[in-house]
Amino acid sequence: APRHPPMDMPDVVRPMLAELAPSPFDSPRHLFEPKWDGLRAIAFVTPDDAWLQSRRVRRWRRTFPEVIQALRKLAGGRPVVLDGELIVPDPSGRPDFEAALARSRMGEQAAHLAASQRPAVYVAFDLLYLDGEDLRTSPLRDRRERLQAWAAGWPPQATVLLCPATVGSGRALFESALRLGFEGAVAKDLDSPYLEGRRSRHWLKLKPFKEEAMWVVGYLPAEPGGIRTLAVASPPDR
Repeated sequence: APRHPPMDMPDVVRPMLAELAPSPFDSPRHLFEPKWDGLRAIAFVTPDDAWLQSRRVRRWRRTFPEVIQALRKLAGGRPVVLDGELIVPDPSGRPDFEAALARSRMGEQAAHLAASQRPAVYVAFDLLYLDGEDLRTSPLRDRRERLQAWAAGWPPQATVLLCPATVGSGRALFESALRLGFEGAVAKDLDSPYLEGRRSRHWLKLKPFKEEAMWVVGYLPAEPGGIRTLAVASPPDR
């Protein structure tokens, strides 16, 4: 039976969340990552146990067996807590959100079958705990350096990956992410601690915006003022 993690290691972490930025930007103070179209997941590994935790603090122990196995092998008995994204790639290699969501709802037998047919991938982008050290109060630049140093020693495998990132060139990464079929990008303040369970300007979502001209053709007023329902229509082609 699984035993408890080390006394100082958290066994529940509520993910840090990002606010929406008005537009992509460049900044030497920020780390820029592609925004994955998957399921946010905190990964916990102890010397004799491992599990994944959803954004809503649901535990996945048997739903992604290939990821759990890979995490335990990479940790090699070291206690670790990671933040990242669970994705299920489509045949072209792009994240398939519906497939990832379907996997999260499978029972153990179906999950093992799915793991052999369309394996899931865990993309790690933050290191929160390692070897008895809680890193959540450390600045992101230190956490990223520790994660990169550890990931450099990972043997070749395709189940747990280090999230690609760049410092400074946010616009270029954003445009590249869109071309590759990602949702957009995320900008993270290099000096920021991990603010558990909080939505903060330290992390910013960079997403594409589309503008379209519309006609207002009617509305229903709200009491005591304002608008309850707005009816709009696209103007005819000219």
